Amino acid sequence: MNICSALLKIKEMSIPRLVRNGTEESVVLDCVYSLDKIDDKNLVVKWFFNDDPEPIYQFIAEFGLRHASSRLKGRINLNYTVNNNDPLIKYRALNLLRPTVDLSGRYQCHVQSLYSQDSKEGSMIIYATPKDIEFSYKAVTRKEFSAALRKHKTTHTATDNTDTSDSYSNDEQHYSSSASELLCKVSEVYPIPELTIYRVAPDGSNPRSLDIYRPNQSNQQTSTGAYNSSVSVYINDRHLIETYGNEASIFECLVVFNEINHEMRKRIQYFPVYAL
Repeated sequence: MNICSALLKIKEMSIPRLVRNGTEESVVLDCVYSLDKIDDKNLVVKWFFNDDPEPIYQFIAEFGLRHASSRLKGRINLNYTVNNNDPLIKYRALNLLRPTVDLSGRYQCHVQSLYSQDSKEGSMIIYATPKDIEFSYKAVTRKEFSAALRKHKTTHTATDNTDTSDSYSNDEQHYSSSASELLCKVSEVYPIPELTIYRVAPDGSNPRSLDIYRPNQSNQQTSTGAYNSSVSVYINDRHLIETYGNEASIFECLVVFNEINHEMRKRIQYFPVYAL
């Protein structure tokens, strides 16, 4: 028997790249392999998820046995077949039921026999976009505004060693009794988006990012595996009036999901008040 001639090879992996959260009854991840008769004995197909060393699904061809990890109890259909009566490939595919964002990640198919083995992996994103963007503003006190300036000054200096004491001092001196916090947030989303707040012209042109205070985005993972993401920026009415005049300012929150090539935006109108 020439063991070197044994050939067990994965020819193709079929994994959906993008699936919208909560819209499918099931999805199929398939692993198409070829094998010589010499490889028939002890054929085992294993599916792995992310970095878990334990397989989430296992098919032992010799006995027709299928086993799903307790981690995904009720999420894998053990009776799914690839419409083929060949006992060596009949149960090779992974059929995930009611896919949700927590099943996003890397999947690896590992096939082995008595004499050879092969493996391939691919990724699937189960995405969730927000039903709406919550974008609003609220008035802040002088104490809150000054505290925000000091906080961002510390962060700014620590990250790039730039001395911004003069600019922040000027901001505090220009503080009027009218200042506000712009807050943009989205809930139960996946993957994590990028949130940016801009000031735009009435026709939507000439976007200017409000990054003078280096706003930090917050991302909190929920029990479903999705995220609640938000970003806030403090604005000074006197600065707006001195820069743009007494006209209303239009602010836009842009939400970008880079992995799925999707973006959303929402605008609000803000009227600054010059209070001495």
